Amino acid sequence: MTIIQIAKKLEKHYFDKKVNGNLKLYKKGKKKVSEITKDQKISQRKFYAILEKKKIEHKKYKKE
Repeated sequence: MTIIQIAKKLEKHYFDKKVNGNLKLYKKGKKKVSEITKDQKISQRKFYAILEKKKIEHKKYKKE
């Protein structure tokens, strides 16, 4: 493996670790989506995609 591949795997591992920690807080209602996305510097769409992927229920808003 090259150094770049190792760096990408480590980045993915630590990102997933942070997300899982924040998901636990989100489920308990201790942290809001806006706080999580601000802390992790990700978009809300990406966070909701993670919720969908992990099959966690969340409120869906319809644009009209």
